[in-house]
Amino acid sequence: MLQQIPRLWLRRLAVPRESYRSLYTEFRTARVNTAPDHLEPQSSRRTNDSRGVTKDEKDDNAPDKDGITPAHWRHAKKEIVWLQADEKSFAERIEQLLAEGKESFAYALVQLQSKDKDAAVIGWNLLIKHRMEYAIPNHAQARRYFNDMKKRGQSPDAYTYGIMLSGFDNHPRPTTVVETAWQVFNTMLKDGSRVKPTILHFNKMIHLAGRAGNMELFWRLIQLIPEEGEQAADAKTYNFIFSSLRAYLDKTKEDTSNTKSRQDEHEIFDAGRAIWGAVINAWTRGSVQIDSPLVFAYCRFLQTSTESFYWDQVYSVVEQTTGIKRCGGVSTTVPGLQQRLKSGELTPSSERQLQKEIYSVYDPPANEGSYATLVKPSRFLLSMLMETATRLQQTSSANYYWDILVDHHDVKPDVVNVKNYLQALRAARASRDLVKVITKLDRSQIDHGTYRIGMSGCTKNSWRTGSCRDAIVLYKHRQDIFDQPDAKVVESFAAAIKVADDEEKIEALRVLGNDPIRMLEVENYGWRAPGQLPEGVFAQIEEATKELAKTLIGLYDNLINRKKVTSNTFAEVKNFLAEFVRSGNNERRHRTRTGSEDRYEPDERYDRSEQKPQINWVAKNKPRFGQNRRDRFGQL
Repeated sequence: MLQQIPRLWLRRLAVPRESYRSLYTEFRTARVNTAPDHLEPQSSRRTNDSRGVTKDEKDDNAPDKDGITPAHWRHAKKEIVWLQADEKSFAERIEQLLAEGKESFAYALVQLQSKDKDAAVIGWNLLIKHRMEYAIPNHAQARRYFNDMKKRGQSPDAYTYGIMLSGFDNHPRPTTVVETAWQVFNTMLKDGSRVKPTILHFNKMIHLAGRAGNMELFWRLIQLIPEEGEQAADAKTYNFIFSSLRAYLDKTKEDTSNTKSRQDEHEIFDAGRAIWGAVINAWTRGSVQIDSPLVFAYCRFLQTSTESFYWDQVYSVVEQTTGIKRCGGVSTTVPGLQQRLKSGELTPSSERQLQKEIYSVYDPPANEGSYATLVKPSRFLLSMLMETATRLQQTSSANYYWDILVDHHDVKPDVVNVKNYLQALRAARASRDLVKVITKLDRSQIDHGTYRIGMSGCTKNSWRTGSCRDAIVLYKHRQDIFDQPDAKVVESFAAAIKVADDEEKIEALRVLGNDPIRMLEVENYGWRAPGQLPEGVFAQIEEATKELAKTLIGLYDNLINRKKVTSNTFAEVKNFLAEFVRSGNNERRHRTRTGSEDRYEPDERYDRSEQKPQINWVAKNKPRFGQNRRDRFGQL
């Protein structure tokens, strides 16, 4: 340490060498006395571990039960001086800290701000919202913030309750939080509460009760909603009501064989119809604006029933809300009335009155004195109408509503709408209409499922004259759109031409061409999209492919044996399919003899095709073929 004193300075002062020690002591004392205030003397530092961390530093970073350290409190007390006067700056600072992951420091600031009454409500709201809407929500921590907020004299506002109920409503297990949510909601219903529930709070609670299946709480909440005023039910409220009723009926569908369950189902539909009547009355007065999602929700509720009477009411609802005239007459068979008459619950006069009430609910609103605005048709309503026509097997209704909505109301159908329409035509076995619709579609409205539905419709209609011609036209159209053959379409095409006459059958097989060969060269044989398959699925696909190959071989042999075509006409495809079937049979026999469940290459000892080269059939993905097909089968 003595070397720190400059020798030149000592030499100028002519200080003797023996005075070095005393001079160094004076020098060190001068340094300590003139040190800055933020530096403490070296003698006062107490090192407690090998890393040089002092005990004071350890205590400064030790968090409490809320995760707040003394350093947080020290910095928060300095920062709150500049934030407590400006509410906007305080809120922006809390948002910044939460975005940076410094929740404990933000919590300390909010607690310091809470010393003034209701001065930190916005900070508490941000903390609760952060915990409710975090990537991994922590509802327990959000409830602790909510309770701590009230303990510190901060009164929750309507936004606070809205955040809490939204978080409970988004919970993945609603049954575990519905009681807690009701306790939070019930505090607003008390007489001394400063905040009264709005329709937004009711909507969140109704949706949560419906998701949890708590029908007792569900009906209680509906009764608490005022009929008129600013807090009356809106379109979203009724949307949640019908969605919850539909979800409850879906859960109880397994018990529909029970008489009690059927009675409950009729009661729920009666209640739903009464609620729809209230919607129409409010719509006529102008207090509720019916939109397309609300109409869609009620129609989905009607479709939950197993009775065709409720399905038919979908047409009446669409006519009532959109002004589109319904197709066909109204169903007059009300389910459940005969049982209620036999039990004495209804009399003949009350039965007629009930039927009148049922049909009057769906009367269109009067033009005079009505504030109702008709609903603009959308894709949702188009899909709903197509599904209804499919269930009722009404081709005329499907064509009618498709033409009205697409041509006159400018509804742009998507792939889902097209498939729903095609399914309605398939249910009615209208193969000619299927082909007509598919051939007029744009490329953006077509996928592989479109041709699968259309070809299966031709198969269902194969007993009628001209169905084979429809299948041929549809398959040609698919060849123009997609280059790769689809196994399901080929299977339906083969089934559709089985009962055709010889000329149409020959034409169909010529149109099919080499598609079976190309199909077998694709991964998963064209049945499933390329990729890893679940265990056991490939074996099922292989069996289905072999059955399809046998069906096609049968069609070729039938024509050849009856000498409708020569043996060389379809020789390449037929021999290729036969080789595929034989290779699979040899492999199966080898696997049975060895007792192994794994699939591996066939053994030459069990192969009867000695004249032809072997094909290596790979189990996991697809068969591997050589580059030149003539090398395998010779000059065909």
